[in-house]
Amino acid sequence: MRLQVAPVPNRGEQRIEFGLSQGGAVDLAVFDVAGRRIRVLLDGTLLGPGRHGVTWDGRDDRGHRIASGVYFHRIEGPDGTHIARTVVRK
Repeated sequence: MRLQVAPVPNRGEQRIEFGLSQGGAVDLAVFDVAGRRIRVLLDGTLLGPGRHGVTWDGRDDRGHRIASGVYFHRIEGPDGTHIARTVVRK
């Protein structure tokens, strides 16, 4: 399982794509550089094997636009845990 994030840097929406070799529950969240979770994109969502994608709108869990800076996407699933770095610009 490898995360692919585009575009980087982003100014709005960002597409996060990943593949699963086997089906199972998947968690996907966005964290700031201090390690605080700012947005949950998938929460134990059951997905089958194959390619999947999620669009992030650059907002936190409360619906507020996040500040410019470095953020991390962390995915946890049947293939392990993976992290991808991204940059957000306003």
